Amino acid sequence: MNPPWLSLLIAVPLLGGLAVAVLPRAWSGLAVRRVAMAGQGIVGALFPAVWGALLDYRVEAMRLTRLDREVIGRLVAQSAGRGFPASHDAFLAAQDPSWAELARSRERDECLDKLVALGLVTRPT
Repeated sequence: MNPPWLSLLIAVPLLGGLAVAVLPRAWSGLAVRRVAMAGQGIVGALFPAVWGALLDYRVEAMRLTRLDREVIGRLVAQSAGRGFPASHDAFLAAQDPSWAELARSRERDECLDKLVALGLVTRPT
């Protein structure tokens, strides 16, 4: 049985090479998923700990923008002990001021989707 650090020494360059082969410029979410699916059988079988880390930190991870974090901060401040999930009206009250005047906002919709997925806000009916 190899020590765990040996697996990391072997797997990290393997994952890096796989990533460079699939997407040379940047790691977009779609590219990470493609790399993950391509390497699932090989890397997952040989290096399960590394595979688990790749899934946790890249494939299934959620990125929060500065605006997302600010909305979460305002939701927490306005909750006053009421708990979560907050209502959709509470989300609209906590939204970024630059979104308030817009009828449609991709950033607001993405933020709402993230907060619903985290269980912080209820989906509007």
